[in-house]
Amino acid sequence: MKSNHTPIILQLFVALVLLFTLWALKPSVGESEAWWLWVARDVVDVQPAAPGDVLRGVRDNLSMALNRSGGGLNLPAAAALEGWTWLTGDSLEGLRWGGVLLIGLAASAVIRVIGRRNPRRMVRVLSILFVFAPVLVFLQPSDRVAFEIERHQSQRTPADSVLTFFTESSPLGYYQYRYDIRAGIGLDLGWREFTPEELTNIAAKLDSTRPIWLIGAAHHPTLNAMRGVLSASRKVGASAMIWQDTAFWHFR
Repeated sequence: MKSNHTPIILQLFVALVLLFTLWALKPSVGESEAWWLWVARDVVDVQPAAPGDVLRGVRDNLSMALNRSGGGLNLPAAAALEGWTWLTGDSLEGLRWGGVLLIGLAASAVIRVIGRRNPRRMVRVLSILFVFAPVLVFLQPSDRVAFEIERHQSQRTPADSVLTFFTESSPLGYYQYRYDIRAGIGLDLGWREFTPEELTNIAAKLDSTRPIWLIGAAHHPTLNAMRGVLSASRKVGASAMIWQDTAFWHFR
């Protein structure tokens, strides 16, 4: 015989899943999400083709995911991640919908076990979650970094140099993949540390008549060293700004 609380539990469960789905549509990307997207990024586009080509593509993508993870993924986890991104695409929304699915499956298992024993307590727990879950949805900051990148791209021409200072597995690496920050004359200086002499030589080879942009983590040592080099011969433009841990420096 079903408990009188069963319809209420089901309604609260569905409402929570919908709230988390709305959270999945929020635009800003976090540090861990950027890492997962970088790990899952395919090196081979596996499309319907000969079975041998599909299997080789899957093998190459799995191998790259395992290598990128640096031991953070085992083969079953990498296979599950690759399978999910093959269905949904290696997008932020697809990754989060995968998280929503896992949350829903875990919650349904808990409800099945605990709800049968103490349905009244389960109603209270779900009600509390329903009250606090909207905080994830409505208080999450808007994607200010994406806004600033779009503003930067509207002000910069492809002939203006842009120097970037971040790793592929960081949030800015995600935005590079999505917006191609380095389009035109772009140089990646985030992959290793550079000496002051190397940075001076790089700056000397840039067009002295055109603006230069620096984009990267605000506390990146190479970015700050290059900023010091450019400050000796140029003026900081009005578009320079720092938002949280992301820096957009503009030199004229």
